[in-house]
Amino acid sequence: LIAAAPQGAEGFAEQFRLFHATLETGAELPVTMGEARQSLELATAIYHSSKSGQRVELPLAAGHPAYGGWAGDLRR
Repeated sequence: LIAAAPQGAEGFAEQFRLFHATLETGAELPVTMGEARQSLELATAIYHSSKSGQRVELPLAAGHPAYGGWAGDLRR
């Protein structure tokens, strides 16, 4: 999967350029909404596991304590 990833510029500037191209021309985004969700879900699971010391199963179930996000934890 990683080997199949497109090569080229990276970072926020490139992501915004590609997003702009999608808006202007209808080009495909380099990352689908599903892929973005999986990335956020993985980050959430890593954060929750680190905080709780527990193994986290993916995909996160709707009833999981971190399902709604963890940003609120950062303010405590």
